[in-house]
Amino acid sequence: MVICECGKQEKIKTSWTDRKHGRRFYCCPTLGSNCGFIGRVDPLMCHRVVDVIPDMLKARNELEDDMEEQGLLLREKELLVKKLMKHLVIAWILVFVVVKNF
Repeated sequence: MVICECGKQEKIKTSWTDRKHGRRFYCCPTLGSNCGFIGRVDPLMCHRVVDVIPDMLKARNELEDDMEEQGLLLREKELLVKKLMKHLVIAWILVFVVVKNF
């Protein structure tokens, strides 16, 4: 167990940056803390995992972006459907009024 300068148990994280992806390190569990970098955790991850995970993260991020974009398109289509339904109801009312008056 590793304790940081603020007295809390260090958290183990994995870096997925291009420079150090796959490297595990200790960091302070307090968000925004100034305890700084403590040290690396051994053993390193296997090379296959280090190669595959960044691609998976990139693919997930792209899918999330696509999903968000599709959600926006869906909301636009739903608004259009509501608008068209209102127009349809008004058109049917007008047809009914015209037919009723003849």
